[in-house]
Amino acid sequence: MAVAIFSIVFIAVILALLTAGVVLCLHLWARRRLGKQMRVLVATILGPGSLFLVPFVFELVDGGQVMGELGIGLVAVTGFFSLIIGWPTAAILTRQLERSLLPDARVFE
Repeated sequence: MAVAIFSIVFIAVILALLTAGVVLCLHLWARRRLGKQMRVLVATILGPGSLFLVPFVFELVDGGQVMGELGIGLVAVTGFFSLIIGWPTAAILTRQLERSLLPDARVFE
């Protein structure tokens, strides 16, 4: 039981870190092209999606055919984790990065 709880927490931390990495990449390279809401949406999907993309690619290479149940399961799990972990992480970090770009009023005193 402890191993299962530890595994779930570990995966949640990994997904949050992946989402944070995508938020930072979008902040650095797509800040002018994409609005704030679009960057949150892209980071929400790509953060957890990048972890679940690896088994999807392995199955496509191994089987060579369109996946049935595994593809549906990976899309459902990615969507679930995107809503539960990816969206709050992306929204909070994007807001904090936008706020850090504002000039500090004490600089001009």
